[in-house]
Amino acid sequence: MTEGTQIVVLILQGSLGVIGIKRLCLSGVVLGLALGPLPAMAESLQTLLPPVVQNHDRLAAARASVNAAEHRARETLGAWFPTLSLDANYGFEEQVRPNADNTELDVWELDVTLTQLLWDFGASNGEIEAARLAMGQSKALYDAARQQLILEAAQAYVNLLRSARILDIAQQSEANVRRQTGLEQTRVDRGSGLTTDVLQAKTQLAGAEARRIQAEGALEISRNRFKAVYGALPGALADLTPVAGPDPSALPPSLDDAMTMAEDANPTLRAAKLAAAVQRQVVRATRGNALFPTIQLVGENIHKNNVDSVKGHKIENTIKVQASWDINLGLTAINTLRAAQSDAVSADRNFADTRNQVEEKVRNAWQNLQTFKANARILSNQANIAGEFLDLARRERQLGQRSLIDLLSGETALFNAQADAYSAKADVILASYNLMSIIGTLELDQIN
Repeated sequence: MTEGTQIVVLILQGSLGVIGIKRLCLSGVVLGLALGPLPAMAESLQTLLPPVVQNHDRLAAARASVNAAEHRARETLGAWFPTLSLDANYGFEEQVRPNADNTELDVWELDVTLTQLLWDFGASNGEIEAARLAMGQSKALYDAARQQLILEAAQAYVNLLRSARILDIAQQSEANVRRQTGLEQTRVDRGSGLTTDVLQAKTQLAGAEARRIQAEGALEISRNRFKAVYGALPGALADLTPVAGPDPSALPPSLDDAMTMAEDANPTLRAAKLAAAVQRQVVRATRGNALFPTIQLVGENIHKNNVDSVKGHKIENTIKVQASWDINLGLTAINTLRAAQSDAVSADRNFADTRNQVEEKVRNAWQNLQTFKANARILSNQANIAGEFLDLARRERQLGQRSLIDLLSGETALFNAQADAYSAKADVILASYNLMSIIGTLELDQIN
């Protein structure tokens, strides 16, 4: 028996025998959270999530960023491939010379140059490695976006289901108080009831109406959130199937294990670590570009016809090793390098800060999960006690030892306790998914 089933069974043990068929229907709503699926036509989180992950604009943008990073990584590899340059021209050339005959010729020229990089003191290798690491960074950011979207989708689904169930409970609570108030008013009209009981019952009714209105507002907000994530509202709230939460084996057994898993798997932390590595490679590339020459092997094949007043066709073939070195006399290359080094220091510091933030989030998520579990146990016990009290109050009411207000208070307390127990179980489920998201292990196959 799962923890959720145990919570619901405790609720039912204290309530089924006391409030009859209406209570049975109400408890069935609560039972739906922990037990099996509704009819086959129902909509489940497992069926709704894959299209969201596939089609959501946020993930489409993240996938496009990954594709762009992959193409940039391939682009940087071109530094070690030879470059072919073609230069052709055709025209008319006239030369007027003081000590020679003037010439008027139709000229054309075709230059073919093949250039192969030999060495640039680490500049190209740094750019290639930086692009490769940036590609890994974009993939880590995509993983972070995907897991965050899965978490938001689970939260939207569970919160909508919770809001709908709590509204059901609030409506039934209001209807029960209204019915009891009407019965007591009838007794007063007949001269057998107490006016003060009616007034106090109306006070209880006002409170029940307020809770129902709050539940209606919460449901509308949950609807809005669901639509924002899924793109549309479900066909009918009654068709939403319950969420059981992740398999216990998917959760870390201890806080230390959670910290270790987050260090390895958290995509945001991985992205920050890769960003720092990228900046270190940028420093390497900047040093090579700014402070050292570029050495190339150059081969040229030039075809000239009537060029420079030389009639006829001329061919020139050249192969050479060429060193190119652009030096700014203001020594701005030093500033360029120092700027890159400062960026690397900044990235390292950001990684350290991200690691501290992830550690805090893991600790908080772990504590929240433990707190919600303990709270769920306490609230289930509260619902059990409320059911036992109502059982005794009904018996004492029959013996004339309890007032209507005592009975109404007991019934209202039971309804509220059932709603709180249901909500607490939902909190446990969401806290479990949140912990997995922060650790970096929340995937579609973890949704049950």
